[in-house]
Amino acid sequence: MTIKKVELITKIGSKGQIVLKKEIRKALGLKPGSMVKEKLFKGKIIVEPFDPIERIMKIASKYPKFDFKKAWREVQEERRRNER
Repeated sequence: MTIKKVELITKIGSKGQIVLKKEIRKALGLKPGSMVKEKLFKGKIIVEPFDPIERIMKIASKYPKFDFKKAWREVQEERRRNER
């Protein structure tokens, strides 16, 4: 799927929330309940789709015998590192 460049202006609400416009959600296949990852990079906010299952599978592929508890701990540790 080719995604054309979309640039829209959005206002930040009183709780610091933004609403992703329909054009953006549709282009990325985002639906209510979808998860996104927020990043701050060189003074810009980057919001991209996030698939937790895909992330867990990537981590799990490092282990010959799948150890879900170990993989889940790694996901949690990564999340804590990213919150700093």
